[in-house]
Amino acid sequence: GYFGPLLGIKNEEFQHLMNMNLMNPFWNAKHLIPAMLNKKDQEIKGSIINMSSIAGLRAIDGIGPYVASKHAVYGLSKQIGLEYISQGIRSNSVHPGWCNTPIL
Repeated sequence: GYFGPLLGIKNEEFQHLMNMNLMNPFWNAKHLIPAMLNKKDQEIKGSIINMSSIAGLRAIDGIGPYVASKHAVYGLSKQIGLEYISQGIRSNSVHPGWCNTPIL
């Protein structure tokens, strides 16, 4: 599953995890940014806020695949911010700690 060493996950499980945690924010940005840029009369066009995790800021033993996916969300958010801040679009990620969810 999603827990354990990074290279212990099956390829299809890793792809599912990346689709869920990284590709969804990517696809959202890909469709939202053009709409935000169409706000011609506003200096600040909008903000994109992606959900990462404390696991997106540091390595954590035992959840390697999850850590990799959340680091990717952090990087995606920073890159979008870098590329679009001059056009009035901000991008950030939030990094909550552990939450009791069904995945745990």
